[in-house]
Amino acid sequence: MLEQIAYGWAALEPALWASIALGWPVILQGRHGLAKTTAMRAIATALDGQCRLYNAPVEDLISIAGIPNPARLAEGVFACVPHERTIWDADIVVIDELPRARKETQNLFLEILQEKTLLGRPLKWQVVVATMNPDTYAASYRMDAALGDRFCLVLPVPEHQGELDDAARRQLLAVALADDAPVEELASRLAGLPGLLAEIKANYARLAQGPLPARAQELATLLLGLYFQTGGKAGNGQPGYISPRRQAMLVRAIVGLAAARLALAGTRELTPALARQAAEDAIRYVLSTSLLISWVALKGLYDQIAGVLDGDLGAEGEFRYRLAQAGPAERLGLILGQQETFLRLGADEREKLLGELLKAAGEIDISALEGLIQGLPGHEELKRRSLGTLAGRYDGALGGIEREIGRFTFGDEAGRQRAEAWAAILRRYRQRPVTRPMMAAVLQSYQGRTCQEVMECLRLACPT
Repeated sequence: MLEQIAYGWAALEPALWASIALGWPVILQGRHGLAKTTAMRAIATALDGQCRLYNAPVEDLISIAGIPNPARLAEGVFACVPHERTIWDADIVVIDELPRARKETQNLFLEILQEKTLLGRPLKWQVVVATMNPDTYAASYRMDAALGDRFCLVLPVPEHQGELDDAARRQLLAVALADDAPVEELASRLAGLPGLLAEIKANYARLAQGPLPARAQELATLLLGLYFQTGGKAGNGQPGYISPRRQAMLVRAIVGLAAARLALAGTRELTPALARQAAEDAIRYVLSTSLLISWVALKGLYDQIAGVLDGDLGAEGEFRYRLAQAGPAERLGLILGQQETFLRLGADEREKLLGELLKAAGEIDISALEGLIQGLPGHEELKRRSLGTLAGRYDGALGGIEREIGRFTFGDEAGRQRAEAWAAILRRYRQRPVTRPMMAAVLQSYQGRTCQEVMECLRLACPT
């Protein structure tokens, strides 16, 4: 349907129609001349609602809210006199060139999206679509992160450059030349749109009662867990922040895009292939294009766990799921108990998991972890770190023993004699060459035992 007014947009249809049907603010991102504004004018006309089109760089409070009413101001009430462009009665709001808006105008749009109000007064919009050029455009401002986070999806509009063959180029030109037609004529090509949107709403409500939402939530849990475990980065190389709002949006988007794909396919049967494609699109448009996170990296993580949508994680998926739910000690136990599965994970993923366990050295059996790490192929830097951590814990344990011995030197004669005997044992122990088994033995004996029990272990290990 969308191809009749915007060539090459077919891949965007499920996401765009789902956003409009379900009231999710959405951004169309692309270079100039790609028919973004033209398409939205035609869509708004086809929906026959009250539409307001705002050119963000030139808008202000007066153009959006109206002219301040002096009479009401004299009464101590801030109110505006509406005009034909004010937002109050708009069902559909289109914001053109959003990042080029001044900061104060972006703040107005933030309230419109966040609270569905303007100056504290309620609005009735059902659809908000913004367009934007890439950040590389010189006239673009930096869009406020909070404002950007209110848009659920960012859809990259295809540019159609050298990848088109001659036949495709002819189709592109035929559609582009037809864009000069009156907007009413373009809208007439979308005559079936209201019915399609109603079907998407119905599909969404039906899918919400089935197993897909729970599976989408598990998929999001595993995907985001893997993303952060592998040191997730945004496009600027910095750790990527994903707000809880956007994490929840990923779950909703998987269900919403599945509902749209069902409507476009004219079927009620949610096949595994359709669910997976919906999830892939949701990950792309909610996370990758919105937050500039590498799509290749996200797709690689998604491919490892896509089976959760079918209710089947597989051995590695189930292993990842259990790791994500476990605390440090339990996580180490899982890894030690399923080392073959652990070794099938990617090297970066293994290193991230083990590095996190090293940070939790005080909560786990560090000697067992160090032994595991030393037995792995490769990971030389991790091995050095683990040995250093083990040595640090060993020194800390001996220091703890010395402090315990010191407590007895202030007691009675029997206590002082015991302290002297223990101190002699500890001196002999410290004179021995330090080995990994020796460090492991100290840590194992020190954990959860009294000083007397620890010293008995050391006495047996280091006889006179």
